[in-house]
Amino acid sequence: MVALLFLAACPVDEDVQVMPGDTSEASRDVTVSLALSEVEGLTLAAEAAVALNFEGEVTIQIAGPEGDSRRTAYSSTGTRHTLPVVGLRADTRYEMRALARDVDGEYHPSDWAEFTTGALPEGLLDAEYQVGVPSDNDEGVTLFAPSPVYGSPQMPYVLGIDGEGQVVYYYDDPELYDAEDANRQLRVQDDGNIGVVLPEGFRSFDLFGHTQLAVSKPYIHHDALLMPSGNVLALTYDDHEVTDELTGETTIVRGDMVIEITPENETVWSWAAYDELDPTRMGEYTEDFETEGFLDWTHANALDYDPETDRIMVSMRNQNWVTMVDHGTGELLSRLGPGGDYALQGGDWFHLQHGVSLADGGVTVFDNGYDDAYNSRAIHYELDESGLIATERWVYDVTFYARTMGDVDLQPDGSYLVTAATADVSDSGLDRRGFYRIGADGTTLWSVLLTHSTMFEVFRADRTYWLFALDDAEAAVP
Repeated sequence: MVALLFLAACPVDEDVQVMPGDTSEASRDVTVSLALSEVEGLTLAAEAAVALNFEGEVTIQIAGPEGDSRRTAYSSTGTRHTLPVVGLRADTRYEMRALARDVDGEYHPSDWAEFTTGALPEGLLDAEYQVGVPSDNDEGVTLFAPSPVYGSPQMPYVLGIDGEGQVVYYYDDPELYDAEDANRQLRVQDDGNIGVVLPEGFRSFDLFGHTQLAVSKPYIHHDALLMPSGNVLALTYDDHEVTDELTGETTIVRGDMVIEITPENETVWSWAAYDELDPTRMGEYTEDFETEGFLDWTHANALDYDPETDRIMVSMRNQNWVTMVDHGTGELLSRLGPGGDYALQGGDWFHLQHGVSLADGGVTVFDNGYDDAYNSRAIHYELDESGLIATERWVYDVTFYARTMGDVDLQPDGSYLVTAATADVSDSGLDRRGFYRIGADGTTLWSVLLTHSTMFEVFRADRTYWLFALDDAEAAVP
């Protein structure tokens, strides 16, 4: 692949490349120079270096082969800028230029430069797509981390698809592969970086794959997230011996613990379910998960954190509960679910759930269900915490039974991103595994069905925006 560099308006700094024949515009008293370069290991990305001789914000305008034009997010104010250009399709020629916005709001463009993306790596995921009602939000990118089913070929660690099901991002690091790890959680962080759960650890990296933070502890599993403090919350196992007073028999009960880890890999806080819940309370299906000499008591599989109230939410799958914990005191505040603290008004409780998130005064839950006679569901419960009342605010029938994994996230526009992409589903769902964006009224706005999902599965997905439509002022810049 060849990336052509074209820069506008001299003079420029010595470390910015200039093509022979570039000329300055004598009528301009500002300098905006652009250099585009390839990114090692990422054929669908470009790095844009922009130099200004004034203080300004910068965005990269991208013109596609169909005449469409979009832009990246803006940089912060300064004179030297490096911007990632991601969300591009494979084997495609683009024209790009920098748009610099000065402190008075006036725009100053560079000249146009050409950039051609490369091919996708061999063996990358194929996806069929079905588009529902068109929406401006189809500009978003759905990110996920495929987990190969045991014995299947390895897959790239992180993938992103656009509204038409085309791969527009991938990050491939063979060192992170683990064929036996089927729980590759992924989150788009508030800082724009990507966080992934690794075997016994957590890693945050930027869009070029550069590690920003990494921690590692024994037995980390299922979920971890970056807190606003810069520390990491993670789930880890917590085993205890429990002796039956009548028979004297001893059983290893596997519980779960939430730990907080500093960037220096120091554990500074922990909360154990064993200290707050009754270890003799076994869920309806706990016995089904007795393996390798221990009883799978809680089977925590998801976390969320509310920085405004300093509370942590933990999904306890085998208890059919979503618990709320005070981070400051470690107190168990409430248990949501059948047999818990909340009374349910309307709808039904979830069972053996996954993918819980705090959302708009309530909680979203992927209700896997406990029997293949029922379809899995995505649910949004509204919570009255003072009266301990839960109300089913929104529900979506996935149309098949997905026994494991799954996720549902409320989007800024009021729609929901539902992930139902497990390999362990009923036969009736074999051709419907994938990602769905569902409106508040239950309308399918967008869906992507995964053709290779017998080879891999997806625990959760997240949605982000990298490229945006130009506003009137940006589009009017000559």
